[in-house]
This record gives sequence, C-alpha cells and structure tokens, in this order.
Amino acid sequence: RVARRRVRQGVEIQLDGNTATVVDVSTIGAQVLSPTILRPNQKVRVSVTDDEVVLRFRGTIIWAKYELAGSGGRPMYRAGVEFVDSDGAALERFSGRVGQ
Repeated sequence: RVARRRVRQGVEIQLDGNTATVVDVSTIGAQVLSPTILRPNQKVRVSVTDDEVVLRFRGTIIWAKYELAGSGGRPMYRAGVEFVDSDGAALERFSGRVGQ
C-alpha cells in the first residue's frame, strides 16, 4: 500500500515494552523480528526511539510467523505491525534516519 524502507541492522522498537528488531518500516507499519510471542490481531503499544525522537502509538499485529533459529541462534517471531494512530510525517523522518 505504501513504500517500505529497509533499515540498517540493529534498529529496534518496543512492542508492549518488549524489544523487537525492525526489518523494514513505512509510515503505516513495520516488519519486525521478536523473541516474544506475537499473534495476528494482537493489539500492541509501540514505542519508536532514536537520537532525535520518541514516538508512542498503538498497533495491531497483522501477520506473524514462527521461525526456527539457524546456526545456534534462538527462535524468533517475524511479524507485520500495522500502526493505528501514528504520526506519518514523524515516521517518514525516522525511516530516513535509520534506512539503508
């Protein structure tokens, strides 16, 4: 629906206070990897923080997939988060700072 931007390695957000690694982000959502269980239709509180901004808003897990760990890593949930009441302009600036 909108363009996604891949982010550099190590960018994280908080989902209900639990850390998730961002794979890509847009003004309306993000793909994340999380060690915490994520389920479709789950409502989450989202916190996005970097050196310039702290954003807090609600989101919904749209899809989730359990992935087994490869080469000694731990299993993760890969999920799509749709942002519900976010500031699109602020997210566009954030994605510009953390994009590859």
